Amino acid sequence: ESFRKITVSTQSDSQALSIRIADSGSGINPKLEKRLFEPFVTDKPSGHGLGLSVSRHICIEHGGELRCLSKPGTGAVFEFSLPIYPVKVSREREKIDVTHPSS
Repeated sequence: ESFRKITVSTQSDSQALSIRIADSGSGINPKLEKRLFEPFVTDKPSGHGLGLSVSRHICIEHGGELRCLSKPGTGAVFEFSLPIYPVKVSREREKIDVTHPSS
């Protein structure tokens, strides 16, 4: 029985948080790699091909990005980053105010 190894790592600075997820699988099919984030693109028999497209859209809408690095035979690495915004929490009203840098 073969086990896949998944490694999750994080990195941050004052501007952004990055999360990197790497596996030890077979990597991304080179024929799919350029279209990986398009809707309805999948090589999974039970997949709909929407997960990566939706995830990338969410990252972009929040000012971040999602990318994939893959080398066939050595696994895939997905990395997403999101900007860090100052957050003010008012305990008396239990309200969260997110202050965007453009405000």
